[in-house]
Amino acid sequence: MEIFKNAMIGIIGVAVGVIFLLWVIIAMPSSIIIDYYWENEINSYFELSDQASTLDKKLEYMKQYKQALIDHGLDKGDARYVFKTPQTKLETQMKVLDTLIERMESAKKMDTASLEYQQAIKQITTDEYQGFNTCLFGDGYQRQNFWRWVFGYTGCQNGHYSGENSGY
Repeated sequence: MEIFKNAMIGIIGVAVGVIFLLWVIIAMPSSIIIDYYWENEINSYFELSDQASTLDKKLEYMKQYKQALIDHGLDKGDARYVFKTPQTKLETQMKVLDTLIERMESAKKMDTASLEYQQAIKQITTDEYQGFNTCLFGDGYQRQNFWRWVFGYTGCQNGHYSGENSGY
């Protein structure tokens, strides 16, 4: 009986080791690759829009961000498998994005020397960009790419992915 018990402990140890090894070999590299594609193909446009100095460039990059989301199928469905709320619906987040783009387009029509324009730009930059939740689109992208969703750290904090060039 003691031999059987020791054999089972050994088998369990080997199984745990194999699972860990598979995680390191498969999940970690796929997580890094998916991070790269998220940043390179989608989220970089949002970051460029946020960093741009002129409203024209902000609007141009924001429209590219929206188109990249659509191109990757992130304009419908839910960002999560569980704990779904109205906020996690990607259609809802696209409507929020549309209002941000509309706000930028309406500010673009204003006289750039006016106080109204300056206040609109300040509000867009400090309130609306900071309040926009890019994480839900990132969650949707991870959901499409199962390995990242299961094994990876999202880096999402306060609605934005943490750190410059963090993979998000």
